[in-house]
Amino acid sequence: MNSKYPFILCHGIAHKRILFYRPFGRIFKYLKSNGFEVFISNQDGFGSIESNACQIKKFIDYVCKQTNCTKVNIIAHSKGGLDCRYLINQLGDKKIASLTTLSTPHYGSSMADNVLKLPSWMKRFVAFWINLIYRICGDKHPNALITCQQLSEDYLKKFNQKIIDSNNVYYQSYAAKLDSPKHDFIMGVPWILTRYWQDDDSDGLVSFSSAIWGDFKGRVLQESVSHTELIGFVKDKEKMKRLNMFYLQLCLELIEKGY
Repeated sequence: MNSKYPFILCHGIAHKRILFYRPFGRIFKYLKSNGFEVFISNQDGFGSIESNACQIKKFIDYVCKQTNCTKVNIIAHSKGGLDCRYLINQLGDKKIASLTTLSTPHYGSSMADNVLKLPSWMKRFVAFWINLIYRICGDKHPNALITCQQLSEDYLKKFNQKIIDSNNVYYQSYAAKLDSPKHDFIMGVPWILTRYWQDDDSDGLVSFSSAIWGDFKGRVLQESVSHTELIGFVKDKEKMKRLNMFYLQLCLELIEKGY
């Protein structure tokens, strides 16, 4: 597929290439099979926004060198969108043509806010083990507690005041909605909790309103889609086909816009 710039699929919190798993795996294969130049980022699963932004910047440099292109299009899931917004504002926007965010908590996560209310000893204990596990899995600078703090509503209110969008980058966003906890085993409990804490539709982790940024394009699919399903954790083959088509259409629309 003739696109002006290659595409980078940028994962969010907790995801990494580990053994035979990689986020966006089936989506990546589908886009490649349709002729797109596409890559998957591999920043830390529990790195801070600042640390991950530096890692993504290096990956962008690598992709530009590999493809002989001057810029890239980024499609970022969850916290990956915050990492990329920071990158553009603080580390330079010259190599980024567009940023598409999918269920990125631009205005914070009620899940993070409530986790931060736990006793300090419990947060430190859990963070220690998460950091240890993810360091073993390849994280360079894991910091689970800081990562959680950076997803809070208070932190992102200040973040949004400081990290202003670049006029040289096209920003668009999508949200997802999980209609029932029965539709996703992994996101079922988080969905119930987020509905209790915040009266808003969500994909299990990120509320609909928090995902809105830049040119808001609406729902990923007009059906129940969870936070984890957005990167390919889908059991239903027909639903996976529709999700692949969403990504295909997203890329085609960016090409039509000149990206």
